[in-house]
Amino acid sequence: MAARGRGSATCGALAAGALVLLSLLAGAAAKTTYIVGDDAGWSKNLKASWLAGKTFYAGDVLVFKYDKAWHDVSVVGGKGYQRCQLPKHSDHSWVLRTGNDAVTLRRGNNYFICGQPGHCQNNMKLHVNALIKDCTQRQTSDPSIPILPRSKFHRTIKLTSTMVGEWSVGLFDCFGDFGACCLTFWCPCVTFGRIAEIVDKGSTSCCINGTIYVCLASIGCNCLYSCTKRSAMRSQYNLQASPCMDCCVHFCCESCALCQEYKELENRGFNMAKGLYASY
Repeated sequence: MAARGRGSATCGALAAGALVLLSLLAGAAAKTTYIVGDDAGWSKNLKASWLAGKTFYAGDVLVFKYDKAWHDVSVVGGKGYQRCQLPKHSDHSWVLRTGNDAVTLRRGNNYFICGQPGHCQNNMKLHVNALIKDCTQRQTSDPSIPILPRSKFHRTIKLTSTMVGEWSVGLFDCFGDFGACCLTFWCPCVTFGRIAEIVDKGSTSCCINGTIYVCLASIGCNCLYSCTKRSAMRSQYNLQASPCMDCCVHFCCESCALCQEYKELENRGFNMAKGLYASY
């Protein structure tokens, strides 16, 4: 009888321990996953009502679903969110581009924008303030999901790495668009100006860039300026340096390079004839 009693007590203790362990595991896994924008996904004109009624906590996961050919998820600070600007010295490891990105929230303010030109200005941005449930809470998350650091995140950790992509048109496919080909042949300053305005995200106009291009062309140095915009464009869209360095491409095939860049931006949804903000 005594042995049976001891056995029952041992079983009871084990059962109690198992219940405690299960409750701890359940508490650790108590995180909520939100799909940003619900069915509409991460898109322009993100409705403020999506945040209504939601309380976010540190450890919760935001899932951004979008067309990676047109959008991205850029992690910024408060000023970058308000001004729709990426950090001046950011690299592209701070930009998520898979089209199905999951981010674990840190306590406090978390800011996201789409880094593509004009998209943030069209309300493609999100500010989430993540609370902490209690003083004993510890953040647990899947190590494959990037976690936002508590402060100065764009200076302390890298969120993800990106693969170098291919151009949607080839360097010598300029005759595929007869209109763009003729425009570039007769008025390369216009083609370049339109490209530069979009690559510079509206900080300089088509007219200004075109004028600079004409002035430099008069002394045979236009390719030295135009190649810098190609480099900036490749950096923005993670395009490969093909078939060689940007300066060499523009020096040897200026017209073909301009046509390629023009069509690449057009294929990404920009209205090249109307300019940057008319595309949105």
